[in-house]
Amino acid sequence: MVDLYGYLSLSVAALQEQQKQIKRLQAELEEFKARYGQPTAVCQ
Repeated sequence: MVDLYGYLSLSVAALQEQQKQIKRLQAELEEFKARYGQPTAVCQ
């Protein structure tokens, strides 16, 4: 028998951790933009 509650709990925990990481990266990006300005497109 498949433990759906266990899989669901694990999935929710993984999503929550990903959301924390996304928020940290967004804050880091905003700090970078404030320090160095808005990035510009690079054409090759």
